[in-house]
Amino acid sequence: MSHSTTLDQTAVGARSQPLRESAELEMVRDAARALLDAEWPSQQAAALAVRPEDLQRLWRHAVRQGWTQLDLHDRELGLAAALVLQQELGRAECPLPLADAVLCDAVLAGASGAAAASLRAALHQGDLVPTWCFGPDSGEADAYELVDKGSTFNARLSFVENTAIATHLFVVTGREREVLVVPMSTASVRATTGLARPALAEVMLEGADRFERIDTRFDLTTLPTQARLLLAARALGATRHGLDLLCDYARVRTQFGQKIGQFQAIQHKLANCLIGVEVCRLALVHAGTADADPMDEVRAATAAALAGQYLRQVVLELHHGFGGISFWEEHEMPRIFRRVHADLTRLGGVGAARAQLARSLLEPGARMPEFDLGESANAFRAEVREWLADHWDHRYPEETRGQPLNHRKARQDFSRKLGARGWLGVSWPSEYGGQARSALEHLAFEEEMAYSEAPVTFHNTAATMIGPTLIRFGSAQQKQVFLPGIARGDISFALGYSEPDHGSDLAGIRTAATRLPEGGWRIRGQKIFTSTAGFSTHVWLAARTDPAQQRHRGISVFMVPLEAPGITLQPMSGINGHRSNVVFYDDVLVGEDALVGELNGGWEVITAALAFERVSLAAIAARTRGYFDLLLAHVQTALKADQPLAADSLVRDRIGQLAAQIQAARLLSVNTAVVVQDGEVPVHQGAMVKVFASELMESLSEAVFDLVGTGATLEGGATSALLDGRFEYAVRDALLYTIGGGTNEIQRTLIAQRGMGMPR
Repeated sequence: MSHSTTLDQTAVGARSQPLRESAELEMVRDAARALLDAEWPSQQAAALAVRPEDLQRLWRHAVRQGWTQLDLHDRELGLAAALVLQQELGRAECPLPLADAVLCDAVLAGASGAAAASLRAALHQGDLVPTWCFGPDSGEADAYELVDKGSTFNARLSFVENTAIATHLFVVTGREREVLVVPMSTASVRATTGLARPALAEVMLEGADRFERIDTRFDLTTLPTQARLLLAARALGATRHGLDLLCDYARVRTQFGQKIGQFQAIQHKLANCLIGVEVCRLALVHAGTADADPMDEVRAATAAALAGQYLRQVVLELHHGFGGISFWEEHEMPRIFRRVHADLTRLGGVGAARAQLARSLLEPGARMPEFDLGESANAFRAEVREWLADHWDHRYPEETRGQPLNHRKARQDFSRKLGARGWLGVSWPSEYGGQARSALEHLAFEEEMAYSEAPVTFHNTAATMIGPTLIRFGSAQQKQVFLPGIARGDISFALGYSEPDHGSDLAGIRTAATRLPEGGWRIRGQKIFTSTAGFSTHVWLAARTDPAQQRHRGISVFMVPLEAPGITLQPMSGINGHRSNVVFYDDVLVGEDALVGELNGGWEVITAALAFERVSLAAIAARTRGYFDLLLAHVQTALKADQPLAADSLVRDRIGQLAAQIQAARLLSVNTAVVVQDGEVPVHQGAMVKVFASELMESLSEAVFDLVGTGATLEGGATSALLDGRFEYAVRDALLYTIGGGTNEIQRTLIAQRGMGMPR
């Protein structure tokens, strides 16, 4: 597409699922990138940025593409397009005043009168180049002084951007609906050098008498929020460009005889960077998506809060990854460093965004908002929630009180109730007894089960991992026997993967299955961390069937009844009260029909089973949301030293931070489901959910102890226990999430190799 293509040449289409940019937005991105690549080459960006004539020339090109005519209330090509363009400007290290223009158009569109119409026409034609001062409530300390005398005014305005090319200054006065529009030719401008390039400026106006008073219907109190969102988008574009640069460098740079991208330290650093960038990207897409009100301050504040927390840290890590090479001004990274830090501290930065979130959530009775998963998934979520209200009372039978916690949560009677609804095969094809629901409906189901802490442990592994894997790899007889049993809640599976010497390194397993002359197999070996073996009916066992082959070759998968002679369980007690097991296999005999898939083809079976688990990982994110709502309810009503706990500014900041992170975990979960719905395997996307949500569970619990104190560390029922002892348990339980299913360190390696193309 030519870079002269205009935005109104794109046809608007309905967006089919959440967190996906429409084809029209992709066209906007492509057109903008073509323009910037042609007119703003990266090797010249630093020099071009300080030459007003080059900025003005590029601005004319942008105007012809329609950048100054983005209507914030256009659900397709309004805010969403502005966020896309801001990211492209960040990627190109280009300081065009797009954000100022978008907000200028919104304010003028809400105004009446000839002056506003004339100014807006000049903006659309490119004759008006705006810059803003957002007034006394902008979040900038000591940045605003204005004395309005009616026919004249004096002002000292700090941190003003784009003064080198701006023709008009828009000033929020603090009076409802009023904006002053002042020609820059009447102002005295003094550059205030710092991280921002070009520099921010202090603008002085003495006895200014050439201005327009604009009265607008636009809600001016939302301007700082929208500006922070647009700045976050520009910072994200710059950060993503820096991450791409480091990935390219890591693939070719050799140190100590290896590409540095092969070093685990670099891979884990890159994985952390990708997670940080991705949660910010998803938050921006969510803020600009077609179902969003462009004035939705919660979505905007979430994106700004996440950007302020993660992107600056990512940029620091990128410099660390480059080492000395990126320290020097000849490299692009110093420009990216300045851009990201300058943008994300403007207008109160992360603190102001967190404060907004806290205000919305600390009203009595407030909870985290629902996530729109689309019409069918929303309806199914409501159905599941209603069913749970009738069938799950959040109580366990008294006779189970002395059992390990994971045994108490393995309620086969409950699993059978779900099976009777057809929900154990919620996403299975209908020909295998499933409901063939979409990945987003499956996500809604998993979220509701986790959020309500329903007792799903008996069936969970069988329904989410084993059933779908059997559908793909099982024989006709295996499907006929096992799939109906799983779907009814009669058959359950434990995973027999880890061994004492090989935990996450499944390719190193030694448990052996030897074929017998008369048919069938003899299994000898030992497994560890088989947590559900105490109540499951079968074990999904990985065993080596060809010892001559190394690593992942020569492994096969078997379905073994746990009641088979020769199986011995040695219980292990976890810090979270769960029971796991060491399982000994002493000459255990199974038939030929126990082999799943091809002989020695078990690695493909194992990999597929792990992939099918990805959507159910949303349970971790949903569990953090449940705990956070519990914390919110406490903070909303609690007192500390006879003062409302919610009034403490440090408490409010922490609540805002956690709220943004909870939303980030949900965004990652939804994105994983959408990848599945697109027909792809979410390998690194699922790993990101696991890493982020499990570590968030840890940090959430630790935050509660800081906010609530010793009472939160007591068990439920203990005198002086707070929050029903839930966080005393949660902090112990969170350790399992970071380790189980492959440690987070293994997940980070997977993210780097599969998601970022790092060499093995």
